[in-house]
Amino acid sequence: MKYSSYKGLLAVLLLTVALSPLAALEVDSGRVRLILHEGIGRFSLYTRSTSADYIPLFVDQDPRTSGLSLVVNDKLYKLGETSEFAEKTAKTTNPLTARFEWTSRVLKVVQEFTPVSSGGKIDAEGVRMSIRITNRSPSRLSVGMRLCLDTYLGEDNLSHFSSDRHKEIRRELSVTDSDMIGYWLSPSADSPQNIGLLCVTSGSDITSPDKIVFANWKRISEASWGYETSTNRNFNLMPYSINDSAVCMYYEPVDLLAQESREIVLVLANVTLTDYGQVAEATSAAVAVSERPVEQVPADTLQELRTRLSSDVGTLEQILEELNSLIGLTDQLLAAPEQLSDEQLRLMEEILSVIKDKSERYSGGR
Repeated sequence: MKYSSYKGLLAVLLLTVALSPLAALEVDSGRVRLILHEGIGRFSLYTRSTSADYIPLFVDQDPRTSGLSLVVNDKLYKLGETSEFAEKTAKTTNPLTARFEWTSRVLKVVQEFTPVSSGGKIDAEGVRMSIRITNRSPSRLSVGMRLCLDTYLGEDNLSHFSSDRHKEIRRELSVTDSDMIGYWLSPSADSPQNIGLLCVTSGSDITSPDKIVFANWKRISEASWGYETSTNRNFNLMPYSINDSAVCMYYEPVDLLAQESREIVLVLANVTLTDYGQVAEATSAAVAVSERPVEQVPADTLQELRTRLSSDVGTLEQILEELNSLIGLTDQLLAAPEQLSDEQLRLMEEILSVIKDKSERYSGGR
């Protein structure tokens, strides 16, 4: 009886998880929180404020608005969206390091993140990102890369960005390799001295981009590859996209021989990482969610969740939060299925039934 209930519960849970947000690998170190969103090949980066709250350094409501693109022999691929590349997340022997791996018939791409600090500080203030692209084919390939970030912190200012050579950037701008900047900054309007997205683009261990583009996010996102800026345009695209800025860093195509690799390195950090020439790996402890110890889930906890869901009061967002709570509890319970009690199974089945009923009401099924 218990075994058959367990199998039935697993079937329902598989469907529930398929309809729920994808899993994520999380690393906390110093002032930095990094989240790799599995299945969509995107990442989010946060800094801890003085109030201990974490603030996203670029748009995190929908991580898909930022990401990596490759151009391979003039064909464009958006990593995380194309079926040409199989994706997985991985951990390394360094507990502070997490990475994406993408593999196609002809290429392997490894995007690796390591928390870093500067100026002799211990706590991490940012991440070093390295992207290694390897030609797995027997033929020469032309491979370029573009990283686009959907910024937002500077959007409450007239000046969305600044750099070591630009006090203010209020309109579209292209920076080329002949006048490359050392960093760019998207500062918070509320706390420009303490909070802001900083990108280090030159210096020790950094691969300078061939071009950096500052423009309206919608315009950049709709460009297949290259984008030509105009000083006559600001960060608006009326009436569709208002005061919505983004940054795109281009690493133009180079030829890769068979089995040859190309590595691109940059640093993304909070504004407080100011020593651009002396970036070092952080030494503070990191926590990966997949390594956190399994905790026992008492039946009372499930009963409380069941009672909350049974209430007719609640928005769709609150119901989704409860569903996420159930998924978290399920992860803990299924880590040791032999310890599941009949009471726990019964409550979880009731919770799933209530969620299904409410979802049908919101989707118009009733």
